[in-house]
Amino acid sequence: FAGVSGIKELIKDQSRHPKPRQIQQEEILILDHDDMYRLDFHFNCVDTSDLPQSLQGSVGTAACVVNNDVIVTGGAASGSQAWRYNSSLNSWTRLVFMKTGRSFHGMAALQGQAYVVGGFSEEATQAG
Repeated sequence: FAGVSGIKELIKDQSRHPKPRQIQQEEILILDHDDMYRLDFHFNCVDTSDLPQSLQGSVGTAACVVNNDVIVTGGAASGSQAWRYNSSLNSWTRLVFMKTGRSFHGMAALQGQAYVVGGFSEEATQAG
């Protein structure tokens, strides 16, 4: 940024930013067949956690982060299950089952809610 005209003045002028800005450290979550790995942006392993027994070995699960908890749903072997991982307690809690079991679906978080979309339903997989 050294070549940007007026950059030094902009950096010194904090009137545009009433509160100091902070960059929050983010993590990368990787789910494998038996474990969940938390990595920093340098790919250093920060922590690992065993997946709940009923999710272990399942493929096609989906996950998203809601209010600092990891929500994991579905999967070919785990169908309509939903789980919440609380990283501060390093514990898993079973949530209410989904109405329709899904695998190879997507998840997104919006305003504190987890949304599950697409994928294959249990009924479609059992019929085929």
